[in-house]
Amino acid sequence: DGEYAYAAVVHDYLYWTQTRSPKEADLILDMAMEDFDVGAVTAKLIYGAVRLGGKSAWKGNAEKKAQGEKRVPIRLPQDPRMTWDDSKQRPGVFAP
Repeated sequence: DGEYAYAAVVHDYLYWTQTRSPKEADLILDMAMEDFDVGAVTAKLIYGAVRLGGKSAWKGNAEKKAQGEKRVPIRLPQDPRMTWDDSKQRPGVFAP
């Protein structure tokens, strides 16, 4: 929910779909934070963290996708307090 939230959502989407390399996804995150005027120190810390720890997230996402997990919603829950696990159990929430 910080000023970097939109950039983070795009980055997480790219890490899930894996249509770009991790390095490209990280660079897009960096550029998006710049576009949203995220402070230089904050942006540098976030970018450094994803470059350092992103490999395990990338690998974990690939494994979960291979197991059939879906993460791109086609409709949002009506109750914003719904948990991630609950939303995964509901039919018709995620794109095939």
